Amino acid sequence: MKAWMLLFFAAFSGSVFSQSHLIVFKVEDKSIPCRIDLLNESRWEIVNGAERIPIEIKWGKDSTFTSSLPLFNTYFEGKKENGILTGDWVDPTRTGDYRIPFQIVNNKIREFDTKVHVPVHLKYKIIFEGDTVPAILNLEVVKEEFVTYGTVLTETGDYRYLQGESLENNQFYLSAFDGTHLFYLAGQLVDTKIEGVFMSGKHYLAKFKGETDANFELRKADELTWMKNSKETLSLKLNVNAKTERSFGEKDWKGKVTLVQIMGTWCPNCTDESRFVKSMYEKYAAQGLQVVPVSFERGTDKQVSFTRINSQAKQMALPYPVYLGSGAESPQKAAAIVFAQLNHVMSFPTLILIGKDGKVKKVWTGFYGPGTGVHYTEHTAEIEDAVLRLLRKD
Repeated sequence: MKAWMLLFFAAFSGSVFSQSHLIVFKVEDKSIPCRIDLLNESRWEIVNGAERIPIEIKWGKDSTFTSSLPLFNTYFEGKKENGILTGDWVDPTRTGDYRIPFQIVNNKIREFDTKVHVPVHLKYKIIFEGDTVPAILNLEVVKEEFVTYGTVLTETGDYRYLQGESLENNQFYLSAFDGTHLFYLAGQLVDTKIEGVFMSGKHYLAKFKGETDANFELRKADELTWMKNSKETLSLKLNVNAKTERSFGEKDWKGKVTLVQIMGTWCPNCTDESRFVKSMYEKYAAQGLQVVPVSFERGTDKQVSFTRINSQAKQMALPYPVYLGSGAESPQKAAAIVFAQLNHVMSFPTLILIGKDGKVKKVWTGFYGPGTGVHYTEHTAEIEDAVLRLLRKD
């Protein structure tokens, strides 16, 4: 039986709460297990590797519950019946009635004799079906714990914190749920080869193949996107709110160092980048660093878009306004219109660095977040170093 076709079944026994659980999402004939801790009736915690996402549960009549998930404008709705918790994850930012049913079940933690945990690190160069650009799959298998951690790095970002298990016959699965993305990656290892399938929610499925390659590297993030004319000044027309526009140009950039973010509230790589950019602003604003985040939302209703933008900005306590870029229904098309001076907008997020002379100095495509370990450390150090050099320049 293929790893990605495995079904996960369990039943509750005793108290529902204060236990380690799986939240098992049902996508057609596939069951996708992720991890969740039920701390008490009103507070649960989603677990993806080192990531913990606290959620508050509101109970209604007839043992029904709802929970607005942090940052991404999605929610749970469900019920407890005969001691069993079931429900739907609903994403109103997508078109149609986008919901995926789930059930919360006991997580049967395997017991092992040794306390010595020896991780085995593996790096694969993989190709997704229908794609021509390779990606990197990093695996860390902690054999004595029967736990596998990992992430996928692409030229447009990363798949954040993935966690799962090694299974029989060199099969494995990794999964993550962060409130906006439900990721499931499963496959089989044969000597130095790997093959499997990747799913994102109920809207995307692709097979992949690859092999171990310790030396493979992706193209550098600052080599993929650039100004069509490097002598031009970046000009933007953005929405301050649902009724007001503002233009940005040379007068807004000159004499300062600016980070312009191309982002979206639906994008977890963007929130990872936003946390880092916020930390940069708090360290260097007094030295002349300014931040201009431009969010591109799903749909064309500006009022709805700003409701989502302002909600996320408040939760993240961003100390600067977030603007809306618009002009098309999809974020990708709208970004191409607003940032037409770039050769393309290849990724959400994309980060533009402008110097004190008002000219674009660098553009970083994608963002490697904290789930990528050393890649995050190196990527953020590169950005900070570039900002500091411009701040120190007369």
